[in-house]
Amino acid sequence: MKFLCLIVLLFSLWGCEKKNDGVLPQPKQGSEQASTNHGSQQALEKVHYFGSVTTIEDQYVPLLHTNVMVKTSDQSLVDAMEFQLEGYHALFDQFNYYYESNSQGSGPVVKNLKVVNDCWKVGEPVEVDPRLTQLLEESLELMAVTQGYFNIFINPLLDAYEGKFSAFPIENTDPSPAQIEAALEAVLPLESVEAHLHLDSAKGTIEFLSWAPDENRSINLGAVAKGYIAGQLQKAFPDQKYLLNLGSSTIVANGGNYRIGLSSPHHRNLPLLRIGLPSGMSLSTSSSSQNYYILADDSQTIRCHLLDPFTGYSKDCYWSVTVISSNPMVADALSTALYNVEDRGLAMTIIEDAREVFQCSVEVCFVQNLSATILPPEDSASSPTTGKLGLLMTEGFASYVEGTDTGMGIESIEILENQLL
Repeated sequence: MKFLCLIVLLFSLWGCEKKNDGVLPQPKQGSEQASTNHGSQQALEKVHYFGSVTTIEDQYVPLLHTNVMVKTSDQSLVDAMEFQLEGYHALFDQFNYYYESNSQGSGPVVKNLKVVNDCWKVGEPVEVDPRLTQLLEESLELMAVTQGYFNIFINPLLDAYEGKFSAFPIENTDPSPAQIEAALEAVLPLESVEAHLHLDSAKGTIEFLSWAPDENRSINLGAVAKGYIAGQLQKAFPDQKYLLNLGSSTIVANGGNYRIGLSSPHHRNLPLLRIGLPSGMSLSTSSSSQNYYILADDSQTIRCHLLDPFTGYSKDCYWSVTVISSNPMVADALSTALYNVEDRGLAMTIIEDAREVFQCSVEVCFVQNLSATILPPEDSASSPTTGKLGLLMTEGFASYVEGTDTGMGIESIEILENQLL
């Protein structure tokens, strides 16, 4: 049976700060703190967990639909970040409606992504917050850079798999070929966007063209919004010291260097890599670790939520893809896009194009399973399993790796650029 690795981004302090792979002691909730010297002054850093946001139906939704936390010694920064995070959550949520300023009971409703998708269904233009049009424009540019492997119109495919993925190793069946074909026809490709969608940044409007009542069109920003938000918070708080963690998949360091640990696929409590994340840099990981199923008639095939917008199925060539970049939004989107890019030449092209178009650093590490079978991850630190893993990384990514530990099953480490000579 095929089981998936839990790729967890654990964080702790690194002298002047770095990452935690599980080899370093893990602080417990409520006591996650460290002292850092700044001249003669000592600042106590603690991990602060953010709560939920209230919808107009008085439902409590986890912030960004995930676990969000920040490590800092500045309580005023925590409060300011929480206010901004709540605003971004309400703006980019495709599932719920919110009152402005997170008010309860009455008031204007935020013209968010759900409102936009509702307007698309009836073919009406809508005026929205400039930040939403900005993210949509950036997302379309990312679709072009990734040659369509990142696609914000993938909801029809996700709908076809509704209810199939699990956080636990269960067996399930694929949607029927007819369902996959119908879903792929509804996924809007990049070359068709201009014929269906017009963004006017000057007016702050979104207009829907060539609209048909039977079209199942909608926008999904789940693979890019956290990165965009992290980047905006970096701009809003450039001088403070913190480590921001959005869902354990997007992490940003600011004002200091931190150590991040990527857990081994074969052991939940041990790190595969120790990575030093410098100030101003972000790290994003996509993996088949929490939303997946084992194909019922093929126990060696895993399907996960990272679906290929061209085939309708997720590929099974990587355990995970981790991107380190000076642009959190690019890191977020590329970790998703590259998960289904098996061709090494194409992967390098996408990486180089992203660097050029967005004028940022981009370094990537692919974790590959080299075992004949996939072993379940162990919970006990005393008996790690010994599955075989291969690491394929860009030359620049290697410079962030502080080390690996014996017994992690790493059989090979390859540099992507060298493979293309």
